[in-house]
Amino acid sequence: MSSRSWEHNLALVFLIVSLVLYVVGFASPHWESFESSGLTYRSGLWERCLVGAEDEQCESLGSDVEDWFKAVQGLQCAGLAIWVLSIVYGLIARRQFSNPRHALVMGLGPLLACILGFVGGLVYAGKTSGNVNYSWAFAINLVGLLCGFVASLAVTFNKSGKSQAGKISGDAVVTGQINIGATQSE
Repeated sequence: MSSRSWEHNLALVFLIVSLVLYVVGFASPHWESFESSGLTYRSGLWERCLVGAEDEQCESLGSDVEDWFKAVQGLQCAGLAIWVLSIVYGLIARRQFSNPRHALVMGLGPLLACILGFVGGLVYAGKTSGNVNYSWAFAINLVGLLCGFVASLAVTFNKSGKSQAGKISGDAVVTGQINIGATQSE
């Protein structure tokens, strides 16, 4: 079992915390909001709500949205799926193997997920700019992405671990060349 530095473990915790932030922003119907005639309209990726003085009515967005919005939903979903699968894989592999490639997968997966999420956020901001007030969930989504991006870089390029090339060639020497050399000394 390979030992990891405290910085690496801190980056892993930060990666998971940033995923939680991302999910809160992803799931909340508070990406945008505006007020008109005493009513508050708010919307997220999955539902829109009309809030009055005493009641709130929400409805699912369903498939009745524009294509650019479907693209935003798809990019955010793809990012979430890749991020979660990478962390689950990395945590399972980390307990069973000492191969540094597993940490690489755990870092590069969320890095790709954050890039996809950022692209989705940029498309959303570009298409809705000037029309809405961005709300707290949109901000939390982007903060989660930014934190996840930084944490995944820290996990991927952990300076305290040996380079992968050294570990792989070291394994090859131990398992192959030394044993062959020992049998040829007859």
